[in-house]
Amino acid sequence: TISGTKEAETDKLAMLYSKQLSEFRANADALGVLQTMHQASNLPEVQKLCVKELYRMLDKNGNRKKLSQFDSLQKLLGMLVLHEGNALVCYTGLVILTEIASNLSDGDLGDLGKNKGCSFAVKQLYMHQESNVDLCQQALWLINALCRVDANVRVLHGVGGLAGINAALQRNPRKKGDGDDIKGLVLPQKVIKAVKRMEELEEEFAGLEGYKKSAN
Repeated sequence: TISGTKEAETDKLAMLYSKQLSEFRANADALGVLQTMHQASNLPEVQKLCVKELYRMLDKNGNRKKLSQFDSLQKLLGMLVLHEGNALVCYTGLVILTEIASNLSDGDLGDLGKNKGCSFAVKQLYMHQESNVDLCQQALWLINALCRVDANVRVLHGVGGLAGINAALQRNPRKKGDGDDIKGLVLPQKVIKAVKRMEELEEEFAGLEGYKKSAN
């Protein structure tokens, strides 16, 4: 059947990319893994393998610096956005992005924020707030790293960051579970400050809209 033929072709491609990935793993070649992600963009199982390998080799062979380059970050983000509904891919991707963002210069961090970094993190909060608390927490850690640069707070506000953070918190409040277990989301320090700033921006915009209406 046609479906059976497609499945066989998909399995064959997955095996091919897995073999290719093993070669890049042996050489700790992160850019090669990133290349494989793009070549296998329509194969979720290969994407899972790729992001795991990227994380494992992040501190080998100068990979952290290589992946910190703008083009590399955009390629990685492009694949994560393409598979934004895949929690396993996106969780590891968020961890990698947070690691990298924490060591970027202010200028490069600003570039990351306005080029999909902020919007991806916020989208993850919206998409997974009901199904994956750990992923949402990691999205908050990425937002925390991005908010080292003030300009990214405005970018966050522009992509619905305030509403996204509040919705995730309401869905997953911090509370005591069984025994000593604590459940729910934690707001990192820079995110707390960013929320306050975005609330101020909301008030500023509301005041501006009121002024425009009165002027008309």
